[in-house]
Amino acid sequence: TISLFVLRARERALYNEKVSQMKNWEIVLDETDDVVYVSDAENYDLLYLNKAGRELPWIAGRDFRCRKCHEFFFGTDKPCSFCTMDLLSKDKYYIWERTDQNSGNHYMLKDKLIDWNGRLARIEWAINLTEKEQQQKILSSRLKIEKALLEGIGEMAYATDLEESMNVILRRVAELYKADRSYMMRINDDGRTISMTNEWLAEGVAPAIGNLQHFPLYRSPLWQKAFTKQETVFLKDISEFRETYPEEYERLAVQGIEEMYAIPITIKGKFWGFLGVDTPRRYKGDMYVLESVAYFVADEISKRRLIESSEGKGE
Repeated sequence: TISLFVLRARERALYNEKVSQMKNWEIVLDETDDVVYVSDAENYDLLYLNKAGRELPWIAGRDFRCRKCHEFFFGTDKPCSFCTMDLLSKDKYYIWERTDQNSGNHYMLKDKLIDWNGRLARIEWAINLTEKEQQQKILSSRLKIEKALLEGIGEMAYATDLEESMNVILRRVAELYKADRSYMMRINDDGRTISMTNEWLAEGVAPAIGNLQHFPLYRSPLWQKAFTKQETVFLKDISEFRETYPEEYERLAVQGIEEMYAIPITIKGKFWGFLGVDTPRRYKGDMYVLESVAYFVADEISKRRLIESSEGKGE
C-alpha cells in the first residue's frame, strides 16, 4: 500500500512537472513576434497557438482548441498538400518558405518534432519575411535621410548668415522629398497676417513668396487653424477643400499644389513658425524628414540669433 501511494505521488509529481514545463513553454512562445503553433503529429489536432498567432486579423476571436490545423488555418478537411509532417525529425528544424494566401505575406517556416505533454507533436515557427523586409527598407530609408540631413547641417554651419543657412536646409528637405517647394512660414507682429520668409523651388515651379507677404490669416482656414493651434499640417489631397473651402482650394490649385506637409518650429519652448513642403513625390505620407530637421532648424536659428546679438553688443 505504501509503495502504491509513493508510486502515485511520483506520477502526480511528474505530471505537475510536465504541466509546469508546458506553461513555461507557452509563456516563452507568447513573447515572440513570430507566429508559433503546435499540432499532434498523428491526428493534426491543434495543441497550441501563441499570442502572435491568436492576434492575426483572420484568426482573432476564433478558438483553435479541438480543431485540426489544416481545417483551422486553411479551411480544408484533409492535410495540406504542402504539409511537411513526413519530413520532420526531433534532431533539427526543417526550413522552407511559403506565401500565405490570407495575408499575402511571405514566410520562412521552421518545423520540428517535439514532445508536447507526452504527445509527439510538430512545432512550426512562421517568420514574416515581408514584414522584416519592409522594416529593413524603412531602416535603410531612415539612414539615407539622416545622412543627407547631416550633410545639410554641415553646410548650414558654413553659411554666412541665417538667410543662407535656412536656404541650405530648405534645399535639402525639398530634394529628399522630391518636392516642388519647401519654405518657412511665420506669423507677423500684428498677429493677423502671415508671411513666407524663405522659399526653395524645384526647376520650373513658380515662386509663391511674393504672394504670401502679410497674407490675412482669415483667408486661409488651413493656416489659421495651424497657427492658432500650433499643430502639424498634413494635407494629403487638396480636393478635401474643394467643397468646404473653395477659395482655399483655388489658391492651392493655382500654385499646382497637390498635397502639403508642415511642422511647427519651437525655439526654447516658444513657437516660431512652420517649415513646410508642397507636393512631395518621395516619402509621401511620411513626416519623418520634417520631424528630423525641425530640431536642427530651431537650434540654428537660436545660435544665429545669439551670434548676431553678441556682435551687436560688441559694436
